[in-house]
Amino acid sequence: MYAFFLDIDGTIYDGKQVSQTVIDAITAARKAGHKVFINTARAYIGMPREIYDLPVDGWIGSLGLEVFADGKFIHRHFIPRQRVLEIAEYAFENKIRLYFEGEIRLDLNNHRPGSLNPQNIAQFRSMLGSSRVCKFSLVDGATDRDKAAFSADFDFFDIEVIAKDHSKTRGIQIIQEYYGISQKDTVAIGDSDTDIDMVSYAGIGISMGDGTPKLKACADYITGSLEEHGAACAINRLTK
Repeated sequence: MYAFFLDIDGTIYDGKQVSQTVIDAITAARKAGHKVFINTARAYIGMPREIYDLPVDGWIGSLGLEVFADGKFIHRHFIPRQRVLEIAEYAFENKIRLYFEGEIRLDLNNHRPGSLNPQNIAQFRSMLGSSRVCKFSLVDGATDRDKAAFSADFDFFDIEVIAKDHSKTRGIQIIQEYYGISQKDTVAIGDSDTDIDMVSYAGIGISMGDGTPKLKACADYITGSLEEHGAACAINRLTK
């Protein structure tokens, strides 16, 4: 029995949909006794509707900060409230565009239709209320100043800023521990540099055909591109 861990964007999702070919491969794999999980940098609250509807066993979101399986969150790491307020104050003082995600999404210095957009720290406190957040993202990327301000307790993955000791790999390990799955029976499929850790860790690490050069270099093999339904090809190859 394999446990598959699938990245979303560029791996199974083109920004509009997950192909029926991929959905059929996931369904067939689970029917045959395998497990399938989403493993993404996206927060659970920020996944596209199409992803929630997929016939999977669970989701790893926010680079391992949120793990949902067996109908519930089996792991969720939140930033301490005081630290959240300090980050928000830093953003307002320095006019930095960022957004928090967790039980709520809040966009600072960056108006996003349909989202909560506090304009100052007082509004932020009011909109945050008792909600907890898992991570924040720097819309324009991290500057040296940002890294100096946050690197003591956070790691940087592209625009994502997450608590240390979390990653896509850590999310896989939490699933392993919960279900008693061995590392050799894990399969990770991705397309970008943020997938390098999980593809390197998995018993079988797979890069999409249009994956980044660094990811391809650490993969056990390379499947087809997103357009070619590469994730489905890889799943079918291992389960049939």
